[in-house]
Amino acid sequence: MVFGDNNRVTVDPLAASLYQNTGVRSAVNGVVRPVATEGIKSLEIRKGNRSINEVVKEDLPLGTVDFAVQEVDRLGVRTDRRVADLRVVRANFEKGKWGFWDGAANFSADITDEQFKRKLDAREAGFYKGDVLTVVLVITQALSPDGQAFQTKYEIEKVLDHKHAPGQMDLLQPNQ
Repeated sequence: MVFGDNNRVTVDPLAASLYQNTGVRSAVNGVVRPVATEGIKSLEIRKGNRSINEVVKEDLPLGTVDFAVQEVDRLGVRTDRRVADLRVVRANFEKGKWGFWDGAANFSADITDEQFKRKLDAREAGFYKGDVLTVVLVITQALSPDGQAFQTKYEIEKVLDHKHAPGQMDLLQPNQ
């Protein structure tokens, strides 16, 4: 059972377990994110001629529609802004890029969130292996001037949440 916003939702234990896995959540968000794009009404999952499920904008996780904004400027530079869960694989407390994993690929990104940087400098936030940040991720993509390669830049515009990796649980409960 899941509680929140004065509602109660009963879910299958396997579904709840999958939802708690940040890699699975990130992969699912990547699949359904196009539904947040203007002009796309739904994503239908089919097996042969039979519709198995359909995802509409109202089904998207909170924040997906708000931040799944894609813009293309007059030079063809594409900017995509969305909420993402990212595992920290390399922290860089000085100037430079951090390393992240989104469940599908590793990439480097600048963190431009000054409030988050101040928390780090004041030692109000600390990191452990496997920590996950929920962020507003801005991806800027352009074709190189010679037209042969893509140039992609990642930026963490805002850190929304910081989840520490769960510690190892005792397999055996102490006798009471």
